[in-house]
Amino acid sequence: MKAVILYDSGYGNTKAIAEAVASGLGAGARAVPVDGFEPGSIQAGDLLVVGSPINGWRPTPAIVRALGDLAARGLAGVKAAAFDTRLKLFIHGDAGRKITRALENAGASIIGGPMAFYVKGTEGPLLTGEESRAAKWRMTLPTPRNRGKGFGHMDPDGNAWTVARFLEGSPPAQAIYEAAERMAASLGPMDIRVSKCQIAFRRRRSFAYLWRPGMYVTSNIPLVLSLPLPREDGSPRFKEVAHPSPAVWMHHLELPDTSVLDGEVQEWMREAYASAA
Repeated sequence: MKAVILYDSGYGNTKAIAEAVASGLGAGARAVPVDGFEPGSIQAGDLLVVGSPINGWRPTPAIVRALGDLAARGLAGVKAAAFDTRLKLFIHGDAGRKITRALENAGASIIGGPMAFYVKGTEGPLLTGEESRAAKWRMTLPTPRNRGKGFGHMDPDGNAWTVARFLEGSPPAQAIYEAAERMAASLGPMDIRVSKCQIAFRRRRSFAYLWRPGMYVTSNIPLVLSLPLPREDGSPRFKEVAHPSPAVWMHHLELPDTSVLDGEVQEWMREAYASAA
């Protein structure tokens, strides 16, 4: 599967939100401007997020046309969500809700209510913090799994595990996750896979894992970072080093806060990233 964040943008504000959403959804995600969009590229199993500024109380004409083209083809099996950018006024239009209704009528499975992101004036810029809000919102979206195999693992009720669900109830863990994700993304293309037990950053294989020790033992540590290296590193910073297979040493590093994610950790992660190719 892939994730497509389709957008129209007059002054760059909706584009910035679309790119913030796409940036954390893995190598299978991309932000696509509406004038370069091919409706036939969306297939069952894909994630489609559509965003538009409010234009005359509704989405832009270009987004309305794209939604019509998608409806003509049908969106059965596609998971979808919507957002809009708007002025923060008492009375305003609601492009996000109209987009959501159009996606649902086309047969898509809606995975969450529409989101609104705010601009300072007609031409922007975005209000301070809106791109951070977009980054947090993206963590509620199902995460593309490696090689197009689908979304994050499902629970017995058929609900996908997302980053937000995994980190729910722990603001410190969320801040640490965001720092670790930035570090991992700086190394090159990757995908993110979420299960009940862990978040994995992947190339061909996983090169880093984040998990919550409090799920297994009493602990005040929000997250542990586990790095599979092709050798044993004797640094005293590691809480434990396991040797699960002849060519892998799993190094477990406790993360009480973001300060632990320093240059030395980045070099360890870089080594793990290279080994996972």
